[in-house]
Amino acid sequence: MHPSPEKAPPSAWSPPSPRASIFPPALVPVVRERVGADHPSLAGVSDEIVSELVTTVYLAGLEPHEGAYDPVRVVFAGPITADVVLPEGDAFDASPMLQYRWSTLRLDPVRPFTVSELVKLGVATRSDRMYTKVELHGRSLRIVGITREGRNGEGDPFLKVVSLRPGTLSVRRGDDGVLEYERGQIDQGIEDPTAIEGPVRRALLRCAEQAKLGPASYRDYLATIRAIVRQMSSHGRGGILVVSDVDEPHVPVRASYRTVRSPALGELLHFMDGAVDARHGGSAGPSSASGAAMQLRRVLQRAVQDEVERWVIELGGLTAMDGATVLDCALGVRGFGVVLPVSPDLEVIRALDSDALFRHPYDLSTLGTRHRAAATYALEHPGSVVIASSHDGPISCFLGCSAGAHPRLAPLADPSLARRSDELLAGGVRSGPVLMWRIHAAELG
Repeated sequence: MHPSPEKAPPSAWSPPSPRASIFPPALVPVVRERVGADHPSLAGVSDEIVSELVTTVYLAGLEPHEGAYDPVRVVFAGPITADVVLPEGDAFDASPMLQYRWSTLRLDPVRPFTVSELVKLGVATRSDRMYTKVELHGRSLRIVGITREGRNGEGDPFLKVVSLRPGTLSVRRGDDGVLEYERGQIDQGIEDPTAIEGPVRRALLRCAEQAKLGPASYRDYLATIRAIVRQMSSHGRGGILVVSDVDEPHVPVRASYRTVRSPALGELLHFMDGAVDARHGGSAGPSSASGAAMQLRRVLQRAVQDEVERWVIELGGLTAMDGATVLDCALGVRGFGVVLPVSPDLEVIRALDSDALFRHPYDLSTLGTRHRAAATYALEHPGSVVIASSHDGPISCFLGCSAGAHPRLAPLADPSLARRSDELLAGGVRSGPVLMWRIHAAELG
């Protein structure tokens, strides 16, 4: 993921005026503009087909299956019929297929692309890596199989169209958000602050540095945190996740379940991206020995990746308990079900963009005790990133500010002053305000 280019801020921020509701077919020109005319899945695909795609996914998200609403996850391949899509630079060989962007279990015969079919298949695509695959056959959309997303990101030839809960729609290309739609409106909120340059991303990368991880592991470190937050937001109970910037984070005495030091996710990420990098580690020659070494590295990397995904699911389950789940800088669990204190006197500043160039005071009383507890921990432990999720609705991300540092409430005139955000994260005392970002779970990739 690459940071977005800096843009000069407008002279002032003002609340958006009420907008008329729009319906899914009106999203088509927005999707085309943001995805780009050269995207492989949309090549030769008419607006009517794209309209049918987004509308059917949206309507399927409104329908329960056996009394429950499952996320509807669709990946649109357009005219592309390959069952396996490899990362750029990889090629098929005689070794087992261990690294891929997409791997499809194809249906025979294919199924019609209907609301009822998507609702039934939603049970099979509950995992955030499983999707219903849709292709363009002639002039009609068809469900061709169930596909699993592997190591993906920039250059993804497919388009992900997802309804995580009734009334919402998310369109993504690899890790990049294209469009968020909810309750008749295109969301104008900020991008995922962990994915682009800004205080949250910089704070998390400092956590990774404290865990002795190198730059090769940064992408997977951030992706793992996003995956844990997705798990937390998807179980419907809400929760608090603390990512600390130290090896021994503070866990309140009233913690329900405190844990001892154990092997952490960060160690797996270091192993996966350093010791066993199949594509960038060393120079593989044509000999059978080097081919066997490459195959072994792929086996190890895939095994470690599977273990990371298992840990992510388990950590997501811990966040379903009342209280906070506290991780150290290496993403090791130090406590769960932790009862956090709540400060009666909190000054919260909501950031209106990923780099906190624009911000205004925010009244946390509208969000409840969970968010006040998360903000209190961020206030008392600057450098930690604290993420709170309600049982429904957006996710809040909190960062504490140091003593005496106070973000200006008026928009900054000079984009270079965004670097002041880093100054707000230094120190460790309690008198600064708390910065807050509000994002949607779908924006986490």
